[in-house]
Amino acid sequence: MRYNLLICFLLLSCQRYESEIPIEREANKVLTSYAQEVAIDTNLQLLSVKHVTSSMYVHYCMAFTSDKNITIAEGKKLIQPIVVNFLQKLNNDPTIQAYGEFCERGEIAKQNHFALPPRPANTAVKIAFWNHEMDRPKAPYLAEILFQDGSYHYYEADPETQALKLVLEEPYTAGE
Repeated sequence: MRYNLLICFLLLSCQRYESEIPIEREANKVLTSYAQEVAIDTNLQLLSVKHVTSSMYVHYCMAFTSDKNITIAEGKKLIQPIVVNFLQKLNNDPTIQAYGEFCERGEIAKQNHFALPPRPANTAVKIAFWNHEMDRPKAPYLAEILFQDGSYHYYEADPETQALKLVLEEPYTAGE
């Protein structure tokens, strides 16, 4: 029950109002479709495809959750292919390309600080780990993995407060 409440809360707090711009709606459909594919392929639960970080520079993003216990080594094997494939998908999709061109022609990119086309600096992927009691896994297992600002961030939970503690940060390298 608590798990379902968290998911509902995260979905409601992360979702953005439906855009009135048709090309943005189409781009969001592409992002959602791809995120659903990732969720199925990786056995993760999709939470959101918009606003998964506090960064105003991130525009292309996906957030997932899982009840798995994984180590840093397993986390790297999980997140890195997701990020590489996500960037390839974004940069090769005609709808996303058209959306990027639309934004670059107008004031949207300037007003919203969007750096288009998609690249590691404006793309994010988050995977949060929770058990069925809504507790974060204890070290040495990861509590969260976040790809943002061109780097992978691996977090463990503080044993007393469950607050996230950064245990490793690695830069994205092209051709991973």
